[in-house]
Amino acid sequence: MNVKILLLKVMIPACFFLYPGFGHAQDLRPLRALYLQAAGSESACRELFARAMVKDKGSEAVLIGYSGAAAMLMARFALNPLSKLNWFRRGRDMLDRAIRMDTGAAELRYLRYCVQLGCPGFLRYNGEVGKDREFLRHFLDVDGDMQLKEMIRDVLKRED
Repeated sequence: MNVKILLLKVMIPACFFLYPGFGHAQDLRPLRALYLQAAGSESACRELFARAMVKDKGSEAVLIGYSGAAAMLMARFALNPLSKLNWFRRGRDMLDRAIRMDTGAAELRYLRYCVQLGCPGFLRYNGEVGKDREFLRHFLDVDGDMQLKEMIRDVLKRED
């Protein structure tokens, strides 16, 4: 067999695993499912936070973003007002750091958009709602992750 053909047969499948978008949605499906449950379930929220934090050591922006979103959701379940504020601040810092790491990640903008919509006004975490909404609408017009697009459509539909 020709060496070039053999190399292509071996390298082409390997390239898909090196491409950052390939398989990414598969890896995020459990986190996405937990995120959608986390607002109404403390156990789902804790599980999301634990799973994303374990993976945070790799410092992938999207996983840090899910950790941050989970931390902010944990504030809902804390009883002490100071604990609520601490959870929120911790999560906000993580999510904002993740967005700075990858400003073009629609998943992170989606998370921030959802959190900002649910935040009480006194926390003053709603300054990017308009920008994120436009970013997400634009994302729906380009090729991308279909599961993420469906999640984005659902949240935008509720706001229109």
